[in-house]
Amino acid sequence: MLAARVARWARERADASALVVLEDGERETRRLSFAALHRAATEVAQRLGDAAGQPVLILSQSQADFAIGFLGCIYAGAIAVPCSSGPRNRGWERIAAIVADAAPAAALGGTEVRDVLDKVAALGLRSIDLSAQGATGAGRIASVGHDAPALLQYTSGSTGAPKGVVVTHGNLAANLEMLREGFGVHDRSVFLTWLPLFHDMGLIANLLVALHCGVPCVLMPPLAFYQRPQRWLAAITRYGATISGAPNFGYDLCLRRAHRMDLSGIDLSHWEVAFCGAELVRASIMRGFAERFTPAGFRAAALYPCYGLAESTLMVTAGRVGRPPVVRHFDLAAMADGALRARSGPDRAVPLVGNGQPRRGFRVIIADPETLQPVPADGKTLGEVMFRGNVVMKGYLKNPAGTAKAFEGGWFHSGDLGVKYPDGYVQLKDRSKDIIISGGENISSIEVEDALYKHPAIQAAAVVAMPDDKWGETPCAFVELKPDRSVSPEDIVVWCREHLASYKCPRTVIFTELPKTSTGKIQKFQLREMARAHKAEGS
Repeated sequence: MLAARVARWARERADASALVVLEDGERETRRLSFAALHRAATEVAQRLGDAAGQPVLILSQSQADFAIGFLGCIYAGAIAVPCSSGPRNRGWERIAAIVADAAPAAALGGTEVRDVLDKVAALGLRSIDLSAQGATGAGRIASVGHDAPALLQYTSGSTGAPKGVVVTHGNLAANLEMLREGFGVHDRSVFLTWLPLFHDMGLIANLLVALHCGVPCVLMPPLAFYQRPQRWLAAITRYGATISGAPNFGYDLCLRRAHRMDLSGIDLSHWEVAFCGAELVRASIMRGFAERFTPAGFRAAALYPCYGLAESTLMVTAGRVGRPPVVRHFDLAAMADGALRARSGPDRAVPLVGNGQPRRGFRVIIADPETLQPVPADGKTLGEVMFRGNVVMKGYLKNPAGTAKAFEGGWFHSGDLGVKYPDGYVQLKDRSKDIIISGGENISSIEVEDALYKHPAIQAAAVVAMPDDKWGETPCAFVELKPDRSVSPEDIVVWCREHLASYKCPRTVIFTELPKTSTGKIQKFQLREMARAHKAEGS
């Protein structure tokens, strides 16, 4: 398992680089060998003492300290609970909720989160300063079983209140091996990420799989990327990174800022796996990124669409290394009859990126969410994505009812809608919560959002259901405008009504800054509350 793997690399590759930190996204400020990382993690385990089997919060904003703290929890047999410690207001509300739910024994952090550690200590938790020394580093790695909890990963909260997903050591080991095979990791592989380590994609798909495989992982803070996306591409060039990825918005941000980028010194020819997941993979963004950065050596075959979620530890399906993404046109008007029938109307085939095939030892079906029976794998019959396998979570913490509902019929119910093709490819279409029933017809909020994104002044968009006395539900569009736009909101409303007429156009368009999770996902459940409030005010 993970602790044994890192201890092995500390012996066999003692001086090889395990972690490289670019504190501002450009300047290398810290480098840890596998031997140094092992010693530091052993010291943290020693300081945790008898925390085996107990949750421990990891609050550090220092990526190196976060990695050391996480590994120290694994060494001690404690249950690691990754947490975001900012932004200050929303961050503390989430931390307080996690403390109440998980009842952790201790919290790990450094001087950069001293105020948060003080608040946590006021709740009765022991806090350990990772920036302070004080142990010999001579402790032992705890012996744990495959079914022992290793990680308590709280969901992002993009579609509802965050839930604590219990991931066992066996789940983690199985998914890391799936990622090793799926990414085609080899001895010359180099991982690089700007994703937050408290989120499963940053933690597992980058840091932990690199540690599992004994290869380097280059880390830069998310803010460094947000401020200047070119830093991502420059770091890939500088360190010869072969594996790096992000959700759609990361590739999209590079595209939006591409006109400001100087690509003269950028070389992306060694980028073998540019994975994309965590949200619906948009064909237009994948195509645009490949076209824009081909002159810098980027190859479309490096794009690696995948699908996963916290409840599956991480990965569920993925593409094939070295093969371009599979893009198929999904005919919404040809969907099968039933509870998920598309509304009638003209042919509305839309290009969607295939999310790949299940990995070895993992089963995925598309099923009718009402009967729980599999639907045909014909590429057009829509159903809910359900799966089972050795990477699937143990359950939700202190939530037996939610766990039982999620595993009804022996399969995990993802809440995601998609189709399956005869060749096994799975293609995500929507979340069940994003289907709006209006006037007796099913409307895809994702499809409407794609139409909204075509306006050059729209920075971000989301569509949610708003109760309507006549229709039952009505699409309500929330739009975040670019600060440097040259058109008025009134003109954009007119444009929306003209371009969305065939979708039973949202009667209400609200201009606002969209609430997002700490990883950049739009929080639609908050928007639904805003839509209800807007309806109640009668405005």
